[in-house]
Amino acid sequence: MDLKNSLYSLLSRDEAKLPMTVLGILVGILAGLVVNLFRFVLEAVFPYFSGGLNHDDFESLSPLWHFLLPVAGCILIGQLLHSLTPELRRMGVSYVIDKVQHFRSRMPLRNALMQFITASIALLSGGSCGREGPAIHLGASCGGGIGSLLALPNNSIRLLIASGSAAAIAAAFNTPVAGVIFAMEVILMEYAVSGIIPVIVAAVSGTVVTQLLYGDEPVFIIEAVTMNSLWQIPYVVLMGLVIGGLASSFVSIHKFAVGFHHIDLRLRLLLTGLLTGVAALFLPEVMGTGYDSLNDALQGHLGLSFLLVLLGVKLIVTALGLGLGLPGGLIGPSLMLGGLAGAAAGIVGEQFIPGSFSSGRFYVLIGMCAMMGATLQAPLAALMAQR
Repeated sequence: MDLKNSLYSLLSRDEAKLPMTVLGILVGILAGLVVNLFRFVLEAVFPYFSGGLNHDDFESLSPLWHFLLPVAGCILIGQLLHSLTPELRRMGVSYVIDKVQHFRSRMPLRNALMQFITASIALLSGGSCGREGPAIHLGASCGGGIGSLLALPNNSIRLLIASGSAAAIAAAFNTPVAGVIFAMEVILMEYAVSGIIPVIVAAVSGTVVTQLLYGDEPVFIIEAVTMNSLWQIPYVVLMGLVIGGLASSFVSIHKFAVGFHHIDLRLRLLLTGLLTGVAALFLPEVMGTGYDSLNDALQGHLGLSFLLVLLGVKLIVTALGLGLGLPGGLIGPSLMLGGLAGAAAGIVGEQFIPGSFSSGRFYVLIGMCAMMGATLQAPLAALMAQR
């Protein structure tokens, strides 16, 4: 019996825990390396052609670049994807979920390669999207690729895909717990004790890779926050309802844009670039992931009017762009939108009852968790991502 048949036989029995754990570590390391390569491309290329600017500092570019970058990026992406079949254009978290839930374990390398290239172009050109969604696809492809290479049974490959997704989230946020919960809550949609060990070791391995390459720096600068009074709870509940409405609006706009799927992809992406470029002429903060603006909101540096305007414009541009086919992620924008809404809620509450409310950071964090949890239907993963 050859090696592949031996593995297939072993992984079909109860004794599979040890080899699956070893494979989980391997998947976690590989996914961590790929995701950090994706991060390196984003952080190294943009400063190179922008004269040394930070990779998310689109605001410092001239107005001409605010318009031209997203338009040029979307045109390039459209040309790259136009010649591909509809199946090869499928990318992102929804694609991974579909593969796992329908036990179609094969994750084509070409899809992952196009995800890497097109998502890099989208983010480098200021597209209003996130990098975590593409990272999840890349991590899942590492798991699926190893499983397919070894000709493992479908249930084992499914678990390795979830392990790669967990490692990707863990590497992106530098926190393994978020990766584990995300994989169980969103990818597998179940909390099975029998399958959690490979996911855990993969998430830890992905985090270790990130910390070895980039250190233990958090994505967001967050200081300790407390709730000053139990009387704030009704206000937090009201805030949750409002953010739930924002999430519902985001999903509705996204579905509306998806309805134009019959139109040539190049035209849809051109429209996305024009929409982003025009918005960026007046509000350059709408470009990219927006994590720099989110950190400003956490530090209390943004005023109420600006928060509300940026919230509205970012929500519309992102929902339409992703729905029209921009190959980016949803997690980053959902965190930003929730953080902006939370910062605005904190300012409003302080104006009504001065001195009785917690710091603005408290509401920013609640907003981030609420928006990500509502849009992804993953409240626990959203909570853990803020660690």
